[in-house]
Amino acid sequence: MSWATPVRSHVVVTTMARSITYPQRSRMREVERLLSAPPLVSIPSSRSRYAVNPMSVIGERVVIAMVGLPARGKSYTSRAIEHYFTFLGCPVKLFNAGSRRRDQGLAGAASSFFDPSNSDAKQQRDQLAMETLDDLLAWLEAPHACDETWSGCACGIFDATNTTVARRRAVIERCARAERLSAMPLRLVFVESICNDEEILRHSYRLKLSNGDYAQQDPERALVDFLARVREYEKVYETIGEDEAKGYEGELVASGCNTFLMSHLVSLLHAVHRDWSASIPLPLKALNELCFGSLESLPGGKLRHSFPEEYAARAKDPLHYRYPGVGGESYMDLVTNCREVVLALERMRTDVAVVCDVAVARVLLGYFTGTPIEQIPEIAISPGLGLVELVRGHSGFSIEHHDIFDVGRPSLLAS
Repeated sequence: MSWATPVRSHVVVTTMARSITYPQRSRMREVERLLSAPPLVSIPSSRSRYAVNPMSVIGERVVIAMVGLPARGKSYTSRAIEHYFTFLGCPVKLFNAGSRRRDQGLAGAASSFFDPSNSDAKQQRDQLAMETLDDLLAWLEAPHACDETWSGCACGIFDATNTTVARRRAVIERCARAERLSAMPLRLVFVESICNDEEILRHSYRLKLSNGDYAQQDPERALVDFLARVREYEKVYETIGEDEAKGYEGELVASGCNTFLMSHLVSLLHAVHRDWSASIPLPLKALNELCFGSLESLPGGKLRHSFPEEYAARAKDPLHYRYPGVGGESYMDLVTNCREVVLALERMRTDVAVVCDVAVARVLLGYFTGTPIEQIPEIAISPGLGLVELVRGHSGFSIEHHDIFDVGRPSLLAS
């Protein structure tokens, strides 16, 4: 699709409890397969010893700009994207315009502040939004602070209402200007969250009463004010339509989202917003324990003394290190294997029990807790048979560990 500005802009429209179509991803999947597949033979070189994260070699800078009325799931979706991209190893950061407003002393602003006819307040809101976007664009210039050589994917999420054509045009122009001043191309994607389910909305409205605007107020008075704020936004709300999203046919679901990083975005949105009534089989092969290759039969705790070179190589980079020999895997390989597992779990609307070994448990916990991918190999897991309970909430998952009893062989790394 084409826009009037040079920046490459794309649109995704999501609706709660509706499906989203997938773009063509065969080329990207082939790239990932070639980059992440274990070698068929063990080659004694430093290059074959470590897996490669596709996110580190495919240069794509992306701005995801949320669109939608208050309490329509924008922040929930933003956090889901943040967790998933973190899990994939893509540097990602969330920039929330409402948080900036509250940080600048406007917490608890009355509904009149959001009245579109209040010109002074509108100017303030527009300025706060653009300052938030500027922070995002500045971060995209150096998204991976711990690695100055990083030239792969990076994504900034602009969590704001962006409910008018004029505001979205301002976002496009700001991103176009940033692209002209940068050495890196920039891709802009609008994600609109639409919800008309009254039961979901009532629940979302109540959740809003715990944020920084209403935390210290009487709940009933706060609810009245928040509903008045929503009505102010509804006066000027313009959903993304044909004039903004050219080049699609039929119902607008996803347009122009066929690049590497965007294919992952659409897959995630498909998972978190689709209502699955039937049971969903998990890709069980992906739940297999980490394969130690030629060291598979090595007794627990012997790696350091029997193979000090391998021990040192793993210590240097626990995420990308691959065990030697045919079938040897790395934690990066497990992350790649578990992508379909986490998407399947996101589609579930019922309780789920997953039985797996320690390494896979670390990977799954890393996803659901939003742990940076580099830290996944070091997530603490109780030895033996245990249960980790995760309960979903609006702001993430609460976690509780239940030890049952100690069984199983010790890790190769155990002292």
